[in-house]
Amino acid sequence: MRPSVPARHGIAIIVVAGACIFCAGWFTGCMSSTVRYGRPRPVEAAEEGALRYDSTAPNRRGSIETERLKKILDSYLGTPYRYGGMSRENVDCSGLVCLVFRELNGALMPRSAVDMVKLGSPVRFAEVKAGDLIFFRWGFFGTVDHVGICTGEGRFVHASSSYGVIESSLNDEYYRSHFVAARRLFQ
Repeated sequence: MRPSVPARHGIAIIVVAGACIFCAGWFTGCMSSTVRYGRPRPVEAAEEGALRYDSTAPNRRGSIETERLKKILDSYLGTPYRYGGMSRENVDCSGLVCLVFRELNGALMPRSAVDMVKLGSPVRFAEVKAGDLIFFRWGFFGTVDHVGICTGEGRFVHASSSYGVIESSLNDEYYRSHFVAARRLFQ
């Protein structure tokens, strides 16, 4: 026969377990829902020429200038990581994607990796090219929680929580084992 647990101890266990689950969900994602901006805001008069990325189909008006993309990404290398960051002083993975595409072609992107993975067209792992978004899953909730930008030749740039903005190899077993999807947003 099991010893009985007083009711107040049972409630405390439930509260602690709930807090642990909440924290795990908070920290496994790239962006918290409190910082997420969701869908791109409408193009205002001052942004008449801005590209708005529609989540239902690729924005075919935009294109990727590979050399310019690489220069922009290089300018972010070494930027420290900060959860929710979206500046040259500190950035997280989805913030980096938003900043790079805004600078590259004026695209206004959703703020979270979970929303970004719904954009564009799927691309096979073996067919990724510069400008494609690469998505990964590390958490135990089954959702996408990391994004990077492919630079070509099997490499991608992303904001690592341990090292800041770095370039990594898609051929690294660590990244291959956590790969979820690749999406092409611009032709």
